[in-house]
Amino acid sequence: MPISDSTGLVNGGRNGTTAVDEEFISNETTNRIKRHSLTLKRGDTELSIDHGGMQRFLPTFMHFAFADREAEQLYQEYYSNEKRNDFKALILIVIFVNLVLLGLHFLSSSWNQSDLSHQQLVILCSCLVLAIFLFILCLRRSRDALASRLWSLIPFALWLVMLVQIICDLCIFIGRPPEPSGSISWLLLYSYATYVIFPLRFRICCALSILMAILHSLLIFTFATSTYKFTNQIFANLIIIVSVNLLSTMSFFFYERQQRRAFLETRQSLETKLTLEEQSQEQERLLLSVLPKHVAAEIRQDLGAVVGGQFHKIYMSRHENVSILFADIVGFTAISSTCSAPELVKTLNELFARFDKLSDKYHQLRIKILGDCYYCISGAPEERPDHAVLCVHMGLSMVEAIK
Repeated sequence: MPISDSTGLVNGGRNGTTAVDEEFISNETTNRIKRHSLTLKRGDTELSIDHGGMQRFLPTFMHFAFADREAEQLYQEYYSNEKRNDFKALILIVIFVNLVLLGLHFLSSSWNQSDLSHQQLVILCSCLVLAIFLFILCLRRSRDALASRLWSLIPFALWLVMLVQIICDLCIFIGRPPEPSGSISWLLLYSYATYVIFPLRFRICCALSILMAILHSLLIFTFATSTYKFTNQIFANLIIIVSVNLLSTMSFFFYERQQRRAFLETRQSLETKLTLEEQSQEQERLLLSVLPKHVAAEIRQDLGAVVGGQFHKIYMSRHENVSILFADIVGFTAISSTCSAPELVKTLNELFARFDKLSDKYHQLRIKILGDCYYCISGAPEERPDHAVLCVHMGLSMVEAIK
């Protein structure tokens, strides 16, 4: 497919004037950049709720998990990040409680020099070191890969520290059996914190809280002295524990509803923002496909400006010493009659794409593509003393490219 090119060289003092036509080629193929992001899924902003799995055994108002697994996983990451600050505050509370228990055990061991008392001191010191280490991991989670990998284990480690604190609080005074009401306040506090602050699923929080209450009750039954108030106190403990777990469950679901609503609003906001950015980039690309960059920048600056006269502004600029190259395909009419429309458009698109690469190489400014006609200029908008030479090289390279 040969091409004929005629290079008009405007040298010396001759002036060249470039007029830009704002016509858009309707049959240009556009390849949109698709972003594979969960927040950019097209469709309804509201996500459907999963009513299967473990949720089928719960009332409808307790169904919160999204049916889309990827969206649910993304929410869990969002939820975990939101809970991180609260979780760090809980670790600080656990460290403070550990220090208080250490002080009480030191006072208790001062008059009771038993091996069990020393063992409890060692256990509490170990718990203190572990809690401080967990707090450091939470602080370094966003910067340390190890802390990020261990994040899923940190809540369980903290739960173990809280359980040990409850057991040690029951046995502060060595030689005396624990009271049935011993450590019930810490048990209730930690049970509520497990539901509200731990970055875990509801069923896991529920299991941890119930397991903590069961272990506490077993210790009471094993070591406490049976008195006439023992049964009443156990029954009262049971009522309080059940009440706190119910209250914690309500708090968990209220907080969960608010968090998921905030997640959906954030998701919608991000989707709108990224969609607008994508559309803006698409418009920018289409604008630059028909207009030179410096003209497009000038048009964007004038958008929204009030028209002062009867006509809109005409974007024209005067350039000295430029070379203009016109190129069209020889026998294009005969070729187009033998090819189908899709094949013809594909051929022209590939051919002009090669020409565009050559125009960048030889510092040409493409002005317009119209049918089989391709023309560009050299020496504008930036003046070059070798514009004529570059224009000739461009024409020769176009002949080679089409072969």
